[in-house]
Amino acid sequence: MGIKTTVFTSLTKTLTITSGLFAGGALYITLVEHPVRMNLDSKAMYKEWKDSLAHAKPMPLLALVASISGIGAYALKPKARGLPWLIAGGAMAALLPYTALVIWPFAIGPIYSEERAEKKGVDYAKEHIEKWNKLHAVRTVVSIAVFGCKLLARYSYYSHGHVIA
Repeated sequence: MGIKTTVFTSLTKTLTITSGLFAGGALYITLVEHPVRMNLDSKAMYKEWKDSLAHAKPMPLLALVASISGIGAYALKPKARGLPWLIAGGAMAALLPYTALVIWPFAIGPIYSEERAEKKGVDYAKEHIEKWNKLHAVRTVVSIAVFGCKLLARYSYYSHGHVIA
């Protein structure tokens, strides 16, 4: 196995792992954390959401690493072998501007300031947290799709007697 193949394999594994970590975190938030949050009183709900948002700041790094890994895998093996990895990396990369251009201005920004959220009222903050969850669900679906496809690609490739995916 040459260096190019070794690096390609490492990049594809990195994309699979980082997209899986991102997908797992996103799915947990969507299915577990958010429903519990919405059962809290308004002040506690807002505080929990804001604290959770602060703790999740490193998560985009997983999407970035997955993206770079997909681009790198494609650069090493363009055409058929690398193209699925480029597409997966591109899908993970798309989550970054989606967050900045859609989620932030329409759901996070309007209530990021505690003063502003309090001034607008309980229903305003709750409405934006619900909107945030719906927009966040897109990240959940995309990352699960990428992770699932990459797991399938790796399993399918290995099950046919190949050494790398």
